Amino acid sequence: MRIFDNNAAAVPGPDRASRSSANPASGPKDQPPKSAPDGLRLSGFAGALSQLSQSDSANRVQRVAELKAAVQSGSYNPDSEAIAKAIVSDAVSTALPNTKASI
Repeated sequence: MRIFDNNAAAVPGPDRASRSSANPASGPKDQPPKSAPDGLRLSGFAGALSQLSQSDSANRVQRVAELKAAVQSGSYNPDSEAIAKAIVSDAVSTALPNTKASI
């Protein structure tokens, strides 16, 4: 295994200084091999996930507008018992991840 230290000349030391100037003819074999540039390719699943996220965002905007109108008109009446159960259930499942809370 070869380890290529690109900072050898910048860090003084008895071994590093002698290596950097000891054998100037050995240059190319001491250099790391050239590699292909990094790249990224997304799958069809990633595209579908992106579209789903965008449509979910549009649905969320619509739902928020509906809730805002209901609150402003005074017709928004959330089920406080269902909300309380959901809060406790979430807290229990977060505190004890392998437990399913049933309240």
